Amino acid sequence: MDIYDKDNNLVFADYQPSDQGSPISAVADEFGNATFTGVLWPGYSSSGGTTTYPTPNLTTIYVVLHAVGGAPTLSLGGGMQMSLVPVGSGHYSDPIQLDYPTEDRSCTPVVLDIAKVNDPTSSTTITKFGAEITYTMTVTASEDNFVTARAVTVNDVLPGYGTDTSGTVSYVPGSATCDANIADLGADSFCDTSFASNKVTWELGAMRPGDTRQVSFTVTVDTQNVDSNPAAFTIVNKATVESADSDPVDSNKVENPVSVPISTGISISKKASVSVANPSKKWFSTVVRARGQVVTYRYKVTNTGTLPINQIKLTDDLNFGPTYGTSALNSLDENDLFNCRVGGDDTSSAPDYGATQTFTLGQNIGNTTPVTLNAGESLWLYCDLVVPASLTDQQIESNAIFDEAAVSGSTLKGAVNAQSFVVTVQVTPVESAIVPFKAITDEDGYNYRKFDDLGRLEVTTPKTYRMFVDNVSTVPQHVVVYDYFDNTSKGLSKTARDAIFNSMVCINYNQGAGAFPDPLTPGSTPGVNDAAFTGGSQDTTFAADIQGKHAGTWLARTQDLGIIQPEDGWNFACQAQLPPGEYELTNIFRVISTPVLAPDSARKSGRISMASVPAATGNQDVQSSAGVRLGTPVNEGGGTGGAVDEQTAASPLARTGADMVLPAAILGMLLVGLGVSTRRLARVVR
Repeated sequence: MDIYDKDNNLVFADYQPSDQGSPISAVADEFGNATFTGVLWPGYSSSGGTTTYPTPNLTTIYVVLHAVGGAPTLSLGGGMQMSLVPVGSGHYSDPIQLDYPTEDRSCTPVVLDIAKVNDPTSSTTITKFGAEITYTMTVTASEDNFVTARAVTVNDVLPGYGTDTSGTVSYVPGSATCDANIADLGADSFCDTSFASNKVTWELGAMRPGDTRQVSFTVTVDTQNVDSNPAAFTIVNKATVESADSDPVDSNKVENPVSVPISTGISISKKASVSVANPSKKWFSTVVRARGQVVTYRYKVTNTGTLPINQIKLTDDLNFGPTYGTSALNSLDENDLFNCRVGGDDTSSAPDYGATQTFTLGQNIGNTTPVTLNAGESLWLYCDLVVPASLTDQQIESNAIFDEAAVSGSTLKGAVNAQSFVVTVQVTPVESAIVPFKAITDEDGYNYRKFDDLGRLEVTTPKTYRMFVDNVSTVPQHVVVYDYFDNTSKGLSKTARDAIFNSMVCINYNQGAGAFPDPLTPGSTPGVNDAAFTGGSQDTTFAADIQGKHAGTWLARTQDLGIIQPEDGWNFACQAQLPPGEYELTNIFRVISTPVLAPDSARKSGRISMASVPAATGNQDVQSSAGVRLGTPVNEGGGTGGAVDEQTAASPLARTGADMVLPAAILGMLLVGLGVSTRRLARVVR
């Protein structure tokens, strides 16, 4: 063979390895294939334990074979091994370029392979912007390599920025990773990742023959083609691998079809909690707070469309009065909200102020980092309010704090906005350490009212009662609850009234998620949605309550709730089948509690204990009532015990400021849940 230098000058004519003093052997097989071994390149020397390479003009050489065929080469410590496949005679005129061995590159071809997969795969159509795609590449050094591949590098240009026609994506910061077995591959193997100019790079170090490495990264689909509906395109991606001893090799291409229906939308739900450090991790539409205490509002903003939302702003409208929008105290409004911050989720407590990004009402959320809300994502926002300690008993008896929020944002197809339901804070002077609540609700568990004023019932009609109890004191309370009908039931005999009472279905309703059950059906989780008042009904005699009233005997059902911690509570739901007719029927929820004077260590951490919330020193006996009024019935009475005259005396809870007789103007308003219980009335945003 003839050897030429990089400038195509003939260096050795009819070169024979023996000319350089190197031993040579040639073995031909039955097909005439001959293999030459032990060949050293011209200029190679191993004297003194060092390797001397040729001068620069021989860093690249040409080999001209005197027989047609291929010339695969393998390195042997600076020399080479060549196989010739003669298929005829004559001079082979097209030179085969070989890389001459240097300190930076082996003369032996190093074979690296790279295979790429995507998740999701091409069989899954992506249907939303912002969806994630994870790419994983497996790099393999051939077992036939005679040398270690040095400085192995994997490069991946993001889809849409390379030579292939593709939709565009964005790199997820920090998502570039390597396999975990680097230490097993030797000290000269490592993993250095970087991202620049829309290209992800992995520096892997050395790969020995047979080594395998795996790298991956994640991208999100950019918003694009929004003028078409649906926005349809394909994400195409490939990677390359190279080393100091081999040229770049492309991986296979992977594709992801994308088809996104174009729509815009935003929603907001607002609820409240009764302390900044809320350990119960629950949020409600109605809470009870004493004067001087903190209420934390939570706003959940959700992108209900398919386009990302930017420039998100939250506004709030707060008033103290008899109804939402009417102010009895103009000095209390949304300007009293403070500590507004971003963070959390459906299950977490509110983050501490300063621990997360803050925001200002009416301004773009993202003071330090702009917030973008992708399709289906939610954003949780929080603001605090201190109930004014200056409110008088007269003011809080007939007024409450009402609050409604609104959210707005911008998309590529225009503005979006939404309003929340009204959240109510009922202020209590805390005459009792226990706050009970009872109301009639609709079939979905919402729309609270004290009485249903209906016409004559023509058919049997179900009515659902919601009730719960909250410990608003600073000590644990042992709580026993009772449920019964008022003995003065106009238009119903005692027999008819007792029949309705005994047929009622009651459940503990402390679940934090899911639709309200209708009809009521006991579930299987004790204390969450199982049957309540399971001990049956019996005549029960009561002493006078905390107000010195309501002594007597009633047909009642009862349940011992055990210990309820401060700012905790319990919830129930009962359903009665009311017969046809015209009558009045009042249902009473009565709570008797005993303080448990446990040591301070028994109290939960993170509580806000204000001077306006007293520690209970004796038994508490309070009640709340709700019912129906049908037509103008006669009084048939029946039974024994004191009667509750709803026309002349407000319910006991009204005197605590927590259970107000609601004016007609706010009947039907969403008033969900009182207090901070882990098991509260429909503690979920629907």
